[in-house]
Amino acid sequence: MANSYIKHWINSKEIFFYTRYVVDILIIFDANRTTEKKNSQWFNGKDNNIKFKHTVENNGCVRFLDLNIQRKPDRTELGVYRKESNTDITIHNNSNHPQEQRNAAYKFYINRLTTLLITKTENDKEWNVILNTAHNNGFSTADINKLKQRILTQLSKKFQEFTNGQTSKKEWANFTYNGGYVRGITYLFRNSQVQVA
Repeated sequence: MANSYIKHWINSKEIFFYTRYVVDILIIFDANRTTEKKNSQWFNGKDNNIKFKHTVENNGCVRFLDLNIQRKPDRTELGVYRKESNTDITIHNNSNHPQEQRNAAYKFYINRLTTLLITKTENDKEWNVILNTAHNNGFSTADINKLKQRILTQLSKKFQEFTNGQTSKKEWANFTYNGGYVRGITYLFRNSQVQVA
């Protein structure tokens, strides 16, 4: 329902950009044509079930999900945002969890780092946070560098397949994890068109 109301804003050229993730909405608007207060009143007046609460830009900066969006006079810069309550605790490397589960948080962090369009300074800052978090959870720098290299290789391979038009649809097979033998079975599919979940 909210999307039908947003079309009006986009057509009126009052807003430049709109995106939504579950209940979080990011709107970039023309301050010469509208204001935060006007936008909130307009949105809240459309339906009693929708309550729109705006977060005002602070020092040219607004936070959306895990992004820190900084407005500069000639560009917009992105950075990674962590709440003050964020801890650097992940599954410890000495844990009895499977290695895939111990690496999961770092795969996410590295994937985000390598796919976000952030400045070199922000990239270096985020990489140091990842390495410190890994160190505090029993991972060596070599392990994290190896994981990063593997992710970069996978991304490069996917990009080359995409640019060469070689993308193929893979089939998925699901296994419920309940023993070491499942890892052996999934290993058999490594060079096939079947992905295992």
